[in-house]
Amino acid sequence: MLISKFSKYLFWSYRKNADLPEEIVIQRVLAFGEIADLIFLNDLVPGSKIEEVLKNWKEKEKYKRRINFYNKVINQA
Repeated sequence: MLISKFSKYLFWSYRKNADLPEEIVIQRVLAFGEIADLIFLNDLVPGSKIEEVLKNWKEKEKYKRRINFYNKVINQA
């Protein structure tokens, strides 16, 4: 997945035009993204894929509040 449409700071350690696996992009955006990034992710990736990534994400408990915000506010829009 191309990262150039998301906030630059999310992927500062990667090239601007990097093509990363969806799982990494979803995790970074959910953990650190701004509301605009979350909305763009929601429009770009099917909800089933996001749910699959959340299910397998080992550190998701650390970002529980952000994931809850995404599920209650962004995903319901």
